[in-house]
Amino acid sequence: MKRVGALITTIRWGLRLLVLILLLALVLLVLVFGTQSGTRYVLNMALGFVPQAEVESIHGSLWDGVTLENIRYDDGAGTTAEVGHVRLALSWPALSGARLHVPELLVAAVRIRLPESEPTEKSDAPLDLAALIPKLPLAIQIDQLNLRDV
Repeated sequence: MKRVGALITTIRWGLRLLVLILLLALVLLVLVFGTQSGTRYVLNMALGFVPQAEVESIHGSLWDGVTLENIRYDDGAGTTAEVGHVRLALSWPALSGARLHVPELLVAAVRIRLPESEPTEKSDAPLDLAALIPKLPLAIQIDQLNLRDV
């Protein structure tokens, strides 16, 4: 009988620990996605993987919608890109169905400069756009795409 009591006590403590871990994970997700400082932290970490890119300012949160101002990219080999304004809103419940739902995407003031290249022979083969799009683990749905001053 002592063994059964000890087992029940161990299970109770295990369940309490599991609930505590789940609550901490939920709090962490709310802090990261629901606050401006958490969003800024996550985006700055992501920009660390692209050292040639920088963002001047980040407003809002990934939960409610985020605005990025003055995004710049320069690869040092002549390719530069500047985007003055990006507004992105996400619908999080769609992720449960393996779908990234973007109700609103606004991109404004886009400037792209490419290095000079040598002329190549024209090909008569049609361009296969499907081959250019990478295979993603989830579907992407954009309801409203607004491009200004591109």
